[in-house]
Amino acid sequence: MIEPIIHQILLSDIPNSLIYKCLTSWTKMKNFGFKIKYWNHVEISDFISINYPNALQAFINARNLAEASDIARYLIVLHHSGIYVDWDIELVDSSDYYRKISNLDKGYLLQDPRNGTFAPECFSAEKNEPFLSKLTDDIISVYNSRQLPLTPYYSGAYRMRESMNDYYCNQQILPVKDIFEFDYSEIREPFQRQVKKPLIHYWLHTWL
Repeated sequence: MIEPIIHQILLSDIPNSLIYKCLTSWTKMKNFGFKIKYWNHVEISDFISINYPNALQAFINARNLAEASDIARYLIVLHHSGIYVDWDIELVDSSDYYRKISNLDKGYLLQDPRNGTFAPECFSAEKNEPFLSKLTDDIISVYNSRQLPLTPYYSGAYRMRESMNDYYCNQQILPVKDIFEFDYSEIREPFQRQVKKPLIHYWLHTWL
């Protein structure tokens, strides 16, 4: 079973009011028995050094906050179970979100049907999920090779797809728009419409 905890990573100061709005929106999940854990850089470094020392250099030497956050999020959920959510995702409808995830006992991954990539910004898993273990092993292997591709291919959505190609997961795979109101192409030029999905991911890319 998935632990009723939501993990969010804050590797820098909250940059704007929209991020604050997104972060605080998740407190509504406390009504369903969830706890919220905010992770900072020191806590993550200590956590990785104790539990996954082979990943510590990849985390410390990450080229940007996205790579550091990617490595951290996979390991945190692998170790603790629960839900990971990026800080620029707003929980619009907590009841609908809880309804959608409450029967996914093994967790979920969101997939973009256009290219088969997976969303590192929002997923859940049981403790010791094999896919997350394989995924982090792959990232560490690439890091040790010293031939690092661009971030999405090294640790993000495309790395997840690559790791999935020769492995498997227990998590339920859902189309990204089962959960998100807008996909990446839509949010770049958002338009007014009634929000019918529980989450909005603003894709602010504040790590760039």
